[in-house]
Amino acid sequence: MKTENMTYEELLKYKLALDSSSESIFITAPNGIITYINPAFTDLYGYTPDEIVGKHTPIILKGEKSSKLYKKFWKNIVEGMADKSEYMNKTKDGKILIIESTTNPFLNEENQCLGFICVQRDVTDRKDRDEEYSYLISELTVSRDMIETNLFQTNELIEQLSETQEALEKTNSEKDNFFSIIAHDLKNPLGNFRNVTELLSDSYADFSEKDRIEFIGLMNDSAKNIYALLENLLEWSRSQRGQIPFQPLLFNLKMMSIDIFKLMKPSADAKNIELINHIPVNYEINADLNMINTVIRNLISNAIKFTPNGGMIELGLKNINDNKIMTEECIYIRDNGLGMNKEMCNKLFRIDTNVTTPGTNAEKGTGLGLILCKEFIEKHGGKIWVESEEGKGSTFYFTIPKSIK
Repeated sequence: MKTENMTYEELLKYKLALDSSSESIFITAPNGIITYINPAFTDLYGYTPDEIVGKHTPIILKGEKSSKLYKKFWKNIVEGMADKSEYMNKTKDGKILIIESTTNPFLNEENQCLGFICVQRDVTDRKDRDEEYSYLISELTVSRDMIETNLFQTNELIEQLSETQEALEKTNSEKDNFFSIIAHDLKNPLGNFRNVTELLSDSYADFSEKDRIEFIGLMNDSAKNIYALLENLLEWSRSQRGQIPFQPLLFNLKMMSIDIFKLMKPSADAKNIELINHIPVNYEINADLNMINTVIRNLISNAIKFTPNGGMIELGLKNINDNKIMTEECIYIRDNGLGMNKEMCNKLFRIDTNVTTPGTNAEKGTGLGLILCKEFIEKHGGKIWVESEEGKGSTFYFTIPKSIK
């Protein structure tokens, strides 16, 4: 495998692993020329990178072993075999050290040696060498899992880092835009609430009882919008910080949906919308009850906003199977409301966009509820999507795998 196939995280972990390792590490080209040393190597041998990079490995060898053994070592490395040995090495100032050394070759896809990495530990004063040697092998194995061949292609690494930086900048930009959207969605109902209370405070006696009741209704609508937004925002925040436990269990979906319909009935009745429940009696699913409750409530609440007076909203199941074996549950919420074009559909479930279309009775809303739905469904390993056509309504689907860990 080549460096361009490595992910940024792998490259970064490799660089951090080498630079921060307490073990002395150096890397060579196939001919034994040293191409890299880590800070621990400098601490152990006293050589700086400028003094040793470009030199042959014998610069640190005391020469206690025979040339025959070194030839065997190089033969093993070139043929792709690891070498684990103990050597008598010397530092820059001539101090002799007993070194535990583990050397592994880098091989390309044709098993050709591209060089090797050597991890060394000073065991001069260590008595319990067997235990520490096992630890060294374990550490080396972890490090080697993160290291791939062609480590010296720095141009590819810089390109990976640049792409990652762009991705991070995009993520930060999306987050900034998201919080701007939240601030905007809070500002509108709070501004309305402030304006109405200011009118009542300054000119209460000038208004008729009918006007006052209308103002109170407006204040109540603003308070409901603020509360719903803050409730979703707090729930989303808890989800982002991992403070919502994921607790799947077997529960009756029909009973849950009946409770949700009771909760939503006043809002539906206000627009003469019929709520139809197609979930079979005693139908059970294995999922997190609270999360699925939140998802269905949000989707039905949205459907009520965008369905006209006298409309209809349905909750039901869609059959999805793989070779006639049910692999996941698929639940849908369908309305015959305003519907959406493809561009609007593509903006849903994203934190970097805001869909501000008012409801059929000018209801205010925010896309935060849909973002929360996406978070919760993905925690189950499922997916959520929408099918919609302007003037013909929308159908939201979400799936829950049959087997949830």
